[in-house]
Amino acid sequence: MARLRHDWARIKSEYVEGARDEAGNVIWPTVEELARKHGISVFYAQRKAADEGWSKERQIYLKKIEEARREKKSEALASEAAQFDAEVLRVARAGVAQVTAHLAQGARQYKETQEPMHSGELDRLSRALERFQKAGKLALGESVEGEQEIIVKWADDS
Repeated sequence: MARLRHDWARIKSEYVEGARDEAGNVIWPTVEELARKHGISVFYAQRKAADEGWSKERQIYLKKIEEARREKKSEALASEAAQFDAEVLRVARAGVAQVTAHLAQGARQYKETQEPMHSGELDRLSRALERFQKAGKLALGESVEGEQEIIVKWADDS
């Protein structure tokens, strides 16, 4: 009686790395399913799989797939975060430019009329500038925790 030769490397690969079904989905067959598929004794296939550590290899393979998936997800999230930070930085710079323009306009008005900018307006501009600065620093990766709040009192505040 002729002894059948089986492609054990392929069978092991189907078990460890999974196989694709007709729809292209990865399936994870059992040793028993593979034995029946390839016309092998279930007992012999189970013994071979146990002796060669197929289950452990599958676990390692699945762990590597999960790590690769997490790494890819992390890279995608990091890229998205970097794009978001760049947009926040652009907005913060535009906000700082607006505050600077308002302050410059107030300085020109003071030169012309000797009438200072209202303290409430200066306070609003300074708070806006502080918020834009914090947003910009965060976008650049700088910490803004632990900074003390600065309270400015203007001469005409009562």
